[in-house]
Amino acid sequence: CFEAKGYLTIAIPKAFWRDKHFQKPKLNFFTEAGTLTPGAVGNYVASARLLAPRAPFTVDTLKRLRGFEPPRTTHSSARGGKADLKGDTGGGKDDLKGDADPKDELKNEDGVVVPPSHVTGFIVNGSHPVVHHNMFGTEYIDFEPEPITPDPRLVICLEYRVCSFLGDYGAGSTVKTFSLLPGEKTEISVKTYKHSESTRKQSENVVDSFSESSTSELEKIIQAEIRDTSQRENAITGQSNISNTHNSNWSLGGGLSVSIPLKAVDLGINAQGGGGGGSSTTTGSTTTASMNDSMESMISTLDRSLDKHVSMSSLARQVTINTEVTEAVREGTETSTVRHLENINSSRVLNFVFRQLLQEYLTITYLEDVRFIYSNGYAETKEVVGLDGLPYLLRSLLKTEAQANTTLDAIMAHLCNLTDFQGGKHSFVEHVEEDIDNCCGSGSFNMHRSYCRKRRGINQTWKGITVPGIILSAKQRILRTDSVITEALLGQGEALDCYNQQLQQAATEKAHLENRRILLENMKLEQAIRILDMIDDPKLRAELYKKVFGDCCEVPQSGCGCGTGN
Repeated sequence: CFEAKGYLTIAIPKAFWRDKHFQKPKLNFFTEAGTLTPGAVGNYVASARLLAPRAPFTVDTLKRLRGFEPPRTTHSSARGGKADLKGDTGGGKDDLKGDADPKDELKNEDGVVVPPSHVTGFIVNGSHPVVHHNMFGTEYIDFEPEPITPDPRLVICLEYRVCSFLGDYGAGSTVKTFSLLPGEKTEISVKTYKHSESTRKQSENVVDSFSESSTSELEKIIQAEIRDTSQRENAITGQSNISNTHNSNWSLGGGLSVSIPLKAVDLGINAQGGGGGGSSTTTGSTTTASMNDSMESMISTLDRSLDKHVSMSSLARQVTINTEVTEAVREGTETSTVRHLENINSSRVLNFVFRQLLQEYLTITYLEDVRFIYSNGYAETKEVVGLDGLPYLLRSLLKTEAQANTTLDAIMAHLCNLTDFQGGKHSFVEHVEEDIDNCCGSGSFNMHRSYCRKRRGINQTWKGITVPGIILSAKQRILRTDSVITEALLGQGEALDCYNQQLQQAATEKAHLENRRILLENMKLEQAIRILDMIDDPKLRAELYKKVFGDCCEVPQSGCGCGTGN
């Protein structure tokens, strides 16, 4: 399983928002960084990487590290010991030496290391370095410009989970066929697609070989699919998509990777505070879609990307059967399996058919959880809450309680009517009424609570597989494996003339008569043993046993006449 996230911007009328949300925060990274000289910014970048490598570039660290002089070192992004953090530049084991810890190096989305000097340049030019996480969980740095104007938005973060389960397996296409003549021997070597590093990465995919390279490849395909979809939509509607026009002016506040595009969703909130009617978005001319339509579009994008991703990796999974090369290992990375084959038949050809094994995977994408994110484009304003925190967040964002309740009702109504992959409607949330009493002490405390939460026991089943959520997509995918199925087929044509066929027949009859002779000998011995077993006297039985299975009389002795025929 792996996670995928989709983001829907809720179309809330501009008149609902409190005025303060259209103002940039007094304390923000862009303002604080703008007061520093390039040299001070460089010191800040080096110091931030030393003190807080996991989340280095925030307004809080900027204020804390203002004027802090980092230890002198030949590598500005290196991490040192405690003495370095105190500014001790004297000799000793805690001196900063060599390169930085590789896991603390800043890299962009393509995995290329971003030196501290480049980070400093982006900050000086008015960008905010933000650390994101890709689908594999690897950190990468991105640079976001300051919003042109504060633009408050409430975003639904849909947390999907994509899980793959083993299905059927069977023989695929024919890889190799060859024949052995009667009595012929040969050697074969079987080489798989894992023979080199580059081919191995091309053959990986998130369905059966989840890795950093496979997740990176899938994200690239998703982004390409998003661009193609946006271009098609723009050509049809003649206007720009929200994900194109506002990503340069607005972000989720940092720390979240947008793997599936931002879309505006119409929940039916009108400017008069009522529900169920039309609505206008904060972006003016952008056309909105319903929540189910937007989710279906997201899942379609993910499915198409997965199909391309799996198809490309399956094509790279080539298995080679070589009847000439018997090489076992080359450069320590290419492995081969050597087999010795022989056709022991004297008159017929033995044919071998090699087929690549295929494995079916049942991939289910389901909605696991829902969160809500607020930001007006500045990282300092970002708030993330779950279902239980949404009512309080709306009251702090919107002007009146009635507007907050209207927006809350519209959101919950859509979450109560989500469409699954078969078109059926399901409720993702449930309303809870509970009384909280004091069961200890005086029992004078009591409280009544009313709230919404994810529906308990929510699950769906497809092909015998049950998942804890609403299934939004269920697909079967067939993948090649590195295994080979071999079948042996005996040729029907005789390879001998009449004379040699008769020789073969004579040899067969001779072997048959020899087997018959051995059988009769065994029957004779068995009959002798049965007769001896019928004698009760042990002494007499021993004497007769010696006569049947040993010499004719006791040895050594003389006078028994063994050599005279008596």
